[in-house]
Amino acid sequence: MDISDKARENVNKRWDKKKRNTPVLQPNKVSNTIKGKERKEKEKKEKESKDSSLSENGNSLHKIAIDFYCDWYLKKVDVKYPFQGGRDGKAMKDILDHIRKAISERNKTKATDDEVMNGWEVVLNNYPKWEKFYQSKLKLSEIASNLPNIFANIKGIKHGKQPFDLQKTINDTGDLVDALYPKEQH
Repeated sequence: MDISDKARENVNKRWDKKKRNTPVLQPNKVSNTIKGKERKEKEKKEKESKDSSLSENGNSLHKIAIDFYCDWYLKKVDVKYPFQGGRDGKAMKDILDHIRKAISERNKTKATDDEVMNGWEVVLNNYPKWEKFYQSKLKLSEIASNLPNIFANIKGIKHGKQPFDLQKTINDTGDLVDALYPKEQH
């Protein structure tokens, strides 16, 4: 055996040893380490979804909020709400996210699903406080886009035209005249 044969033999031994220690990936199969990571991620997502959903009948906050809205709409309009899957589903998600963010910022802690649902109920139950313009906008997508204004209405802030108050105008005008032309004291 000469040096080149010994070198070739040593290379083959190292190669064989390396092949035995390396997991073999086959087409359409994933190594155990990748499966383990995927499983852990899946379990984490499932835990998060359980944490963020209400335990009432196993329904999610999203579904409960949609059901509540559809019932409210039926009572208000006396017609079943024509729910449009993707558009209305996204609108409800936006509404719940907005309510969650508002509650979280106010309380300085993460809002629970119960708090978010209570917030949604407050919004709908205060419908009489909404300006007339917003009262005519009952599609979920319209409520979602007008939610900041609806919040303001519920708090008593009005954006639209105010009813004309003649007595207030007379009093304000009188105060203005008095300020401009003070009465002479005799």
